[in-house]
Amino acid sequence: MSPIMYYASQSYITDPGIYAELFDNLPANVSVLCQIIQGLILAGLIRDLAALNRHELLCQDVWGLADVEDEKQISEDDRIVLDKVAQLTLSGDDTFPQLQKLFERDSRLRVFAAIKCYTQSGVKMVDLIDITQEQTSQ
Repeated sequence: MSPIMYYASQSYITDPGIYAELFDNLPANVSVLCQIIQGLILAGLIRDLAALNRHELLCQDVWGLADVEDEKQISEDDRIVLDKVAQLTLSGDDTFPQLQKLFERDSRLRVFAAIKCYTQSGVKMVDLIDITQEQTSQ
């Protein structure tokens, strides 16, 4: 089998099986797919930063810079901040205080009181303050 045929075929790990229909609505345009993947990576970076600061949310939750639908919405200053976050998360424990300060001081990175949650039934706004109050009253 040629390398091209190998990478163009499914294996038991990558075969979506009964979930293949979930891929039907993905765009065929490669640049649009790249934009979607970049958004997923960006959201993951923001969620990892939040989790490091004791705000653990679901992988389908977005807010702030993680909630950008078009790359054109990200300013040069936003890119600098995101690069700084990525650099600090890879730099080890010594840089954690810097990472904490960045999270605490930059409103684009902090977890909002209400976040957007992507579910199978659509996009929902989730009020985290209400959830926190419910948990403390139990």
